[in-house]
Amino acid sequence: MRVIDSIANLILEDPLITAGRIAHLLGYAEEKTVYYWLHKAHFSGLNAFKKAVLSGQFVPQKPRSSAQETRPLYGRLPI
Repeated sequence: MRVIDSIANLILEDPLITAGRIAHLLGYAEEKTVYYWLHKAHFSGLNAFKKAVLSGQFVPQKPRSSAQETRPLYGRLPI
């Protein structure tokens, strides 16, 4: 999944998220890395990108491996 899609998904989860929090969740040391990716995607800043995501102008791709179980765990009892 592209980094910009990851940022968009984080914004959809928490519309008030900051660049510092996004950087922390994505594993970056500094928030300027988030602004680098936004600039690379032709957005002027985080607020402009938030507006595009929340208004539906930018729709992130779905994660390839969403939270699906790889093997059935139902019916198993803990020991």
